[in-house]
Amino acid sequence: MPPTTKSMTTHSIKRLLTATLLIAAGALSSTALAEDLTIYSDIVKHVDGHNDDKDFGVGHRRIRENEVRLSEDGKVVGKAYSISSVTDVDSKAGTGTRVALGVTELPKGTIWTEMTASDMPHKSSVKLGHQHTGIILGGTRAYAGVTGTYDLKVCKDGKHVATIFQIVRGKK
Repeated sequence: MPPTTKSMTTHSIKRLLTATLLIAAGALSSTALAEDLTIYSDIVKHVDGHNDDKDFGVGHRRIRENEVRLSEDGKVVGKAYSISSVTDVDSKAGTGTRVALGVTELPKGTIWTEMTASDMPHKSSVKLGHQHTGIILGGTRAYAGVTGTYDLKVCKDGKHVATIFQIVRGKK
């Protein structure tokens, strides 16, 4: 017996839905996967400075080393290291530009970052109200091949810094 128009339409709709689901599943499997990771560290004074505070011009650099936690009061799970350099000073406006490179060591690998902060108050250090955004350059082990961005901000207590990595993993 020949198929009816109703059964053909139902059959066509089922085929269309199946094809759409297969295409969507294929697209999802080839897209990058994103995840957030938040770490906390204490605000620390730099451990090394190229120049003293009186000579805070272009080329001035600070090196920092921080212990890293997964919550403000959690146990230490790694370390973060950064070096920042002043690359431009606008004495009239009282601002400057800093470039920073960082690496965060975590139990499953490292995450490498870079940041440029323009129009930052000159001679300032990290304190309440400070925040900036940077990029994730890559990583090692569990973070090999990652990219993305990060946001750093001083926590309300003024004693901790929260860094939220928006990690993007490559296509699987």
